Amino acid sequence: MAAARGIKAQMVEAESVMDLARLACRVENAAMYAVKEGTGYRLFLAAEHAGKDVVVFYAHSDASGRYGSYSRYEQETLRFHDSAKDLDLQSQKVHVVELTKSPFLVSTSKSSVVSIRVKDHTDLVREQVYKTMEEEATQVIYSFMGKGKRIVGSLVQADHDLQAFVYSEMPEGKRFGFFRYNYAQDSVTAEQGVARTNTDMYIPVINLKSPFKFFRPE
Repeated sequence: MAAARGIKAQMVEAESVMDLARLACRVENAAMYAVKEGTGYRLFLAAEHAGKDVVVFYAHSDASGRYGSYSRYEQETLRFHDSAKDLDLQSQKVHVVELTKSPFLVSTSKSSVVSIRVKDHTDLVREQVYKTMEEEATQVIYSFMGKGKRIVGSLVQADHDLQAFVYSEMPEGKRFGFFRYNYAQDSVTAEQGVARTNTDMYIPVINLKSPFKFFRPE
């Protein structure tokens, strides 16, 4: 029997399509894949690496299109369109590539990612803010529930060979979409959307249905 062919990946389900769009739109010229699934679609986004594996995030969507238009301001929105002429110019464009089937296979390899706990989650947010400014590229923080607590964290390259998931526990378990950092007050707050009328830094939060398989809490 011939061996199955495909891209071995760690498959991670996002809480919603909005979380997937939030992750895709951290870069310009954002794109994701779509595969027909029942009466809807499964949307995929390969966005990280964990050890030697690619990490593929996915979510179910009732609708899809050739393009998506995403806006993070105040009330987040995501709409799908069949033509670029229908796009909202004030929103960020997401190119959606429909495939006949998923190219991804679930990886069974063990990841070498280590888990490092930070005592205060606001320090984790500050690090992502500083990294965003230094690299001029939007960083994200992942969020999921673990043993009844809200866990937030990010994947970082500790050195050439070692990768780490730096995480912290939140005092509250509710879900949200962004961390907001106010420079003047050096304060961090959890927000559902982005206000148009201020210059604070916002770090997107990607909510997941379950913890990463490599997550090993203290």
